[in-house]
Order: sequence, then structure tokens, then C-alpha cells
Amino acid sequence: MSIPGAASPLFLATTGAAEAFEISRSLRFNSADSAYLSRTPSSAGNRKTWTWSAWVKRSKLNGARRTLFRTNSSQTHISFSESAQGNPESIMIYWGSGYILTDAVFRDPSAWYHIVLAFDTTQATANDRVKLYINGERLEDFNSGNRPSQNYEAGINATNAHGLGANSSGGELHDGYLAEVNFCDGTAYDPTSFGAFDDNGVWQAIDTAGLTFGTNGFRLKFADNSSDAALGTDSSGNSNTWTVNNLTAQSHLYSSGVSGYINSLPSNSGASIFDGNTSNNFLSSNISGSGIKFAPPIAITGSIELYLRNGDIHNSQMAYSLDGGSNFTNVTTVGGGGSYVSIGSQTITTTNGIIVRHITTAGTNSVNWRAIKVDGTVLVDGTPSNTDSLVDSPTNGDTASDTGAGGQITGNYATWNPLDNGGNTLKDGNLVINGADKNCKSTIAVSSGKWYFEQTGRTSPGIALASTSAAANTDNYQYQYDGNLYHLSGGSYTTTSGGASFGEGDIIGVALDLDNNQLKLYKNGALQSALTKTIAAGTYCFMARSFFNTDHPSNFGQRAFAYAAPSGYKSLNTANLPTPTIADGSKYFDTKLWTGNGGTQSITGLNFSPDFAWGKKRNGSTYHNLVDIVRGANKELYSNDTLAETTPVTPGLTAFNSNGFDLGANSGWNANSDSYVGWAWDAGTSTVTNNDGSIASQVRANPSAGFSIVGWNTGGSTSNFTVGHGLNAKPSMFIIKNRDSAQDWDTYFDGFASNEAIYLNKTDAKTNVGVTVWNSVTSSVLGLRGASFGGSDSRIAYCFAPVAGYSAMGSYTGNGSADGPFVYTGFKIAWLMVKRSSSAGTPWQIQDATRSPFNDAKHVLMANENWAEASSNDNMDLLSNGFKPRRGSGYYNQNGGTYVYLAFASNPFQANGGLAR
Repeated sequence: MSIPGAASPLFLATTGAAEAFEISRSLRFNSADSAYLSRTPSSAGNRKTWTWSAWVKRSKLNGARRTLFRTNSSQTHISFSESAQGNPESIMIYWGSGYILTDAVFRDPSAWYHIVLAFDTTQATANDRVKLYINGERLEDFNSGNRPSQNYEAGINATNAHGLGANSSGGELHDGYLAEVNFCDGTAYDPTSFGAFDDNGVWQAIDTAGLTFGTNGFRLKFADNSSDAALGTDSSGNSNTWTVNNLTAQSHLYSSGVSGYINSLPSNSGASIFDGNTSNNFLSSNISGSGIKFAPPIAITGSIELYLRNGDIHNSQMAYSLDGGSNFTNVTTVGGGGSYVSIGSQTITTTNGIIVRHITTAGTNSVNWRAIKVDGTVLVDGTPSNTDSLVDSPTNGDTASDTGAGGQITGNYATWNPLDNGGNTLKDGNLVINGADKNCKSTIAVSSGKWYFEQTGRTSPGIALASTSAAANTDNYQYQYDGNLYHLSGGSYTTTSGGASFGEGDIIGVALDLDNNQLKLYKNGALQSALTKTIAAGTYCFMARSFFNTDHPSNFGQRAFAYAAPSGYKSLNTANLPTPTIADGSKYFDTKLWTGNGGTQSITGLNFSPDFAWGKKRNGSTYHNLVDIVRGANKELYSNDTLAETTPVTPGLTAFNSNGFDLGANSGWNANSDSYVGWAWDAGTSTVTNNDGSIASQVRANPSAGFSIVGWNTGGSTSNFTVGHGLNAKPSMFIIKNRDSAQDWDTYFDGFASNEAIYLNKTDAKTNVGVTVWNSVTSSVLGLRGASFGGSDSRIAYCFAPVAGYSAMGSYTGNGSADGPFVYTGFKIAWLMVKRSSSAGTPWQIQDATRSPFNDAKHVLMANENWAEASSNDNMDLLSNGFKPRRGSGYYNQNGGTYVYLAFASNPFQANGGLAR
């Protein structure tokens, strides 16, 4: 199950209605456009009882209050408002005579939140009068506020102006996306009326057609984008349609296509064809073959009508071609009178999104061309990036529907990431970049597949490793194109010339093929073949480097591309991402909380039979207790001490069971009334003898989850040796402990030199131990120094290999800022351990999304200390696709400091048509 504020991404829904339902479109709100919807009810509804539900994807995370739904009369609203820290990141619910403000902060812009507000002042219990649900779970932690009095009548449902995405006068504007907005007048629904959990514990949208909407109820699906006004269409059956203010349904740059395509243009502009007025003329002289090319292309399967001045009609002199081809089809003259006539309605189908219209004239005739209609709608001029009706959605569509044209498949789309923007200003739903000589990275990274995005104007687009920071302009492995292709690695550029230069009006396509490790660049649809590069395998984000403080639109496929993607390439969204190996992290790792009873008890509810458990008292100073099935239950090691393995006199963990573990009365596990946390891992189904190394090892391994427990004894030998680990992949981290003698917990991370180690039980920095301790680490064995890990004592190792969407081990560099570095993992963080490796004096800090079920995460235990749980000021955001320190301190984020981390997921971001944390 999800937890309040948690990322619970959508994946392979198996919950009936949730599986079948798809939210087809969202509406993007940009505060700079004064974009919002408004409505004034003609009659009052129920002002005591109602429910508001919406899917929300945030863009701006700072500035003024961001209102979601409000009436100014009696000031009733739900909004992102000032938290205790003064940032508009909490949710405020206000009802004129009082308010509540969440302790949780909502600052994950990469995915979607589902918000349900049930307002019912008829309830006798005060706390039941205002109920807030996030991602299917009730949120009850509030840092300030009260509750309305019984039978209080709030402003919602009065006959006063209401606003959606703003207050009712167009202030406090929302920045971000809204999808599937429902309002039920007279009923207080819980979230199960709007969503359901699937078998992977993911909250899914369901069809709300069966709800009782009441007098002023409405359902805004934003599915009809045939006109701007249609965006406010009510689908509840009540016809409570909203007025659309400064939102654009669809927009194509037709006049640019005119000037670029028509031969010998007269002085008057072709834009008059697209001014929405069928009375204004564009004069086309008698030039055979003159016509219109749409830019960007527009795909049509349907009816097109061409409007001309009456008297200019000549049989077989109007023609069109599809997809830029040379074969023209004549249209037939139809009768007409008055000021204009229609050249007959023709049904057409385009295959790659390009339509070209031609006029052929006879003799000296000229043609006064007035308008074009498609499926009954007069086409009007605009800028494509201004389109606010997008297929960015909290539900994943069928990837087969994505042909590469853009704007086709629903899913959670990549945008520029405001948590990793290098100091750029982002606008228009984070699809416009503005900044001088600054990098920005996308919210989604990929390591396989073929992907395409488009960047407009004077920026240098390309790719960058997800593991690097956008703020760093050196040591940032990336490629950037600005006419030449620049490869930055290790602080040095290499340059490949031969590409075309480009300016503000040009569109650069970036095609990333990670199945063949190839990068291709396009200018206005033309391949820059001299710049095609073979690149190293890795996990990459799209990136752009902005050179001027002007707006530069981007498109990851949430609207139609200007130039269709190369064959086989897809838009960057969650629906298209590879199916993750592990869709539900709780089947391999989970956290359990319990209260001790001083006797015996069973901790149950895991979705697996655990093989390794790590327990700690939360409210007192006791050792961390580590137990595994290879050594045997009740044989403890202590991460905060060098002690050898012990069997406690008073039993602690006594047995591993099919869905948990049994406890005795040991105070480290089960003292009466004390609070505890236990972290558990699945290491497979059996312990076997592994002979991959030079000595045999006892191994319990789960290669699909990247975790194994390895035990060995060299039988007295101190010669260097190898020992099998059973993962079939190179471990990126492992921890070794001597079971028989008091020794440190030697810890290895990928990237350490052969003579470098760090110790789990200490605050020491990464240390040069003076000898080679790691001879080799491969997909089958650990190569170890015999004098360090051999002899007569037995050892145990816990080995971790990264699994995409489930686990990650790595490092990052701090920046010393409250806006700390964003670390991409590709999944919603369920558990995180961080240690500063470049300097001594900082602990191994452990956080999880069970003890801290919403951001920012403050409940910290330290693996190297026996201390009670701290409510830390070293705040961390655990996000849907990574994590981000929120304070410039040494523990997490010293400027220039290097930190190592180990992280596990609840759900992969690949599945995240869904939910932000």
C-alpha cells in the first residue's frame, strides 16, 4: 500500500477498473499567462458537504500561493501555501473562519499527486469534517490550524465566482498540470471513488462516471481540445461547463509555413488565412504550385475544407498532396454564394504528420484564399509551444500507439527538472528553458531504447549522464550541439565539426539510441550525419544548455513534434520505458514498525520470507542488531560496534518466517512499550555451496533483486583468494564483517581504488589502508586480501548489485545549499543510507519512507551509533525518481563533499504514470 505523500507509480494495473481506465489529457497552467478556469453557479448547492478530487503535477515550487480550487466569497480554497519554513510547498485548506496546513511538503515535480478533499461539516467528530487524502491515503499530520464548527457553511457552492487553477478573480495562479478534476456537490466521498490500488500497491485512477455529482458538481476531463472553450467542458452530465481564460487547446505555426513555402508572395501576408476570419483574403497569384506547408506538421484523419472568395472558383484548379508528396489530388468545386464558397469537404489521412495544400491556376486568374477548416474547425495561427492541452497523464497508454509523431500516447512525460536545472528559469510546465550559459536536465533518464526530443532556439541540446549534476560545468559527461558537437568528459571538451549552425527559429532534434549506443542530431528534420556519434553505455538524461536569457521551448513528445522522430524512436514518457524487473519493491525489501511487548511476538505482513533483518530501537540507545539466515537466527552482529558475533542470553530475533520474523524479549528488539523499526531483505530461497572462487563459500543469493549473503572461512590460509557471491552481476557495494573477532565493518563501493575502504561502524572518511584489499570484483567473485579476510576466523559479507528501478549504489557531490544536488535513482525511495566519504566526522544516516511518510524526511537513525532516532534538521526529500538534500550541512551536503549512498525502492519510476512523493 502507498503512504501519504509517497510515490506510488503506476505499473501493470491489475485492479479491474483501474486497469481499464485512461486519462487521455491534462491541462497545463502557466501563471505568466494568467491561465485559469472560472465559473459562477446559477444556484447554490450544498455548502456543508462536498468533495473535490484532482490529479496534480507541479511545476513551480516557490513564489506566491498556488491555488487549485477557490471561491473568494468566504475565502474557501485548497492551495499550495506557505509551510512553517515560509515556502509554498504545504497544502492549505481554508474555509473563511479557519484553516489547516499540512506538515507534509509537496515538492516533487517529476510525477503526479492525486489529491482528494472531502468537506463535511455535518460530522459530529471535528477531525472528520475536513479530510485530505494524498495518493489514496488519508493525511492527518498538520502543523497548524483547526476544524470548522459543526454545520458550518463554507463559500464553495455559493452563487459566487469560483476559480480552478487560481482564485475566482484570477490571482494566486497555479503553475503545473491538472487532470481529471471532479467535484461532487452534496457527497463526501473517500478516495476509493476516484482511484484503486493495484496488485503492486500502486494507486490508479478509475472512471468516476457513476458518482453522484449533485447540483453544482462537474467532471473536467480536458479531453475535448477542438477549441479553447471546449477545454472547460463538463462531462458529469450537469453541463456545468467552465469558462477558459488564457489557455490554448492546440496551436500550429501556419504563417511560418506560408512564408517558407509559397513562391513569389505578394505583399499581403498569408497569415490572413489563419486569422480565424473567413472574410479576410490572402491573394495567391497565378503561380502554379503555390501553397501552404504547416509547421510544425499536423496529422489529420478526417475532413478538410478550403474557403475561397466567391468568383475565384475554377474546376480542378484546387489540389492537395499528402505528406509532402508530388502526387496531387484535385478537389471538386461545389456551389456557393455570398462572400465565399467552400471547396468540397475531402477526407484525408496523413502518415507522417505533414500536409501540403496547393493551388493550381489557369490563365491569368488569381485566387483569394480565406480559410481552412479541419473537421469543422477553422484553423488559426499560433505558436505550438503555447499548446496547453497535452497527453501528459497519470495513466500509461499503449506504447504501440506511439509512432514517433508526438502527442499520441498518454503517460507521465519528461520535462526539464526544476530540482536539477543548473540555475535556469523554467516556464510553461517546465517545457521552456531560460538562462545564460546554464545546463538543465530532464526528469527521466534511460539506459536502453530509442528516444527523441526537440529543442527550439539558441540553446545547445544533447545528453548527459544521469549521475552528474546539471550545475556542474566540468567533469560532467555529456554531449552538446550548437552547430558543432561538443563532448565534455573529465573537464575537457573534444569538438566534432560539420553540423549546420542554427538560430532562434530552428528546431533541433536529439535522437538517442541506447540499444546501439548512438547519438544523432537533426536540424529542422535534416540529419547532421557528420555529427553522428557512438557513445558509451550508461544512464542518460536529455539536457540543454541555454546561452541567452530568452525563452526556448522544448518538446519531449507531450505534443506533436515539429518533425517526426526517426523510425523506431519514441517520446520520453513512463509508458514507453522498459518494463522493470521488479514492479513492487516490497516483494524484496520492506520496513516494519512495531511496539515491543516484553515477551514474544511475531512481526508479519512482509510480501516475502526475509533472509536478512536489521533491527533498531527508535526511542532509546541500543545497538543496531543484524541477523541473517546463513549465520542463523538469534546470532547477532552490531553495525555500530566491532564486536564479534554473539548469541544473546535473552533471545532477540528467534526465527525467520514466511512473511516476517519472530521475536523474544531482548531489549534490542522487543522491550515493553518501546518503539522499533526493522528492515528486511529477501536473499533467495536456499543457501548453497558456491565454488566460483578459489575457496568455497556458503551463499544465499537473489540475483533478480541484486542481493546476496556470503559466508566463508579460508581454513587458516592468509593467501589472497576469491570467493563466489552468486549475483551474476558485479556488486557495486559490499560489507564484510569478521564473525569471530572484534574488527571493523570493511565496506566497498564501486569506484574505490583497490587499497581504499570505508567502515560502516565509524565516522571515518574513505581510507587508504596502505595495501591492496580488493584484488578484483567481478560478476562472479570477490577477490580479497588473505591477510585481511582469511585465516581461521569466519566472515560474512552482504553484497549489493544495482537493479534498475529497485536499487542503486553510488556517490554524489554536495553543494552546501538548501537547494541541494538532485540524485537520480530511477525509483521512489523507500530506504536510503548516506555517508560522507571525503571527510571524517559524519555518521552513516538511514532514512526510510515508513518512518518519514512524507517530505521532508527527518527521522534518522545512524548505523554507526547506538543513539535513539533523531528528528534531524539535516532534511532530505525522498522523491519519486531520486533524492535531494534540503540543507547545506556536512551530514548530507557539504559544499564539495563526496557522499556514498545505498538506496532501495518501493516502486520504479518506469511505472510512474503515477505518483509523486
